[in-house]
Amino acid sequence: MKIILSRKGFDSSSGGCPNPIMPDGALLSLPIPDDTVLTPPVPAEIVKYDDLRYGDYTYTDILKGIKPNQVFGNCHLDPDIREGIRIKPINGWKPAFGQTGSPLGVLRNAGVTAGDLFLFFGVFRKAERHAGSVRFIKGVKPI
Repeated sequence: MKIILSRKGFDSSSGGCPNPIMPDGALLSLPIPDDTVLTPPVPAEIVKYDDLRYGDYTYTDILKGIKPNQVFGNCHLDPDIREGIRIKPINGWKPAFGQTGSPLGVLRNAGVTAGDLFLFFGVFRKAERHAGSVRFIKGVKPI
């Protein structure tokens, strides 16, 4: 069995900040921005931060709380393993770890197959409820 370490979510280079540890203690790994320029018709697999939610908050609401004055559009939802985050559910949804392109080639070339173990990791920071959303707790460092 192979063990693969896979960084997920926001960090200083993708998204520009840590992922929030929500007030309920959940580690919310935010999908990284996808800056692909889209021309109509937009493909169905494109996901926007407005399409996703955690509890009563859209991901856009959360991002506005932790990164004010930013514009958030499309995101790259990989892995898609958290059930119930899509505002419009997909019929027959199943959790998916969807590597494509060169990352998929790296896994194939390394002989990664069914039964191997992926360990996801990321950078997180505690957040608190604030003004209808969340914000990072002042003075608390990322972990």
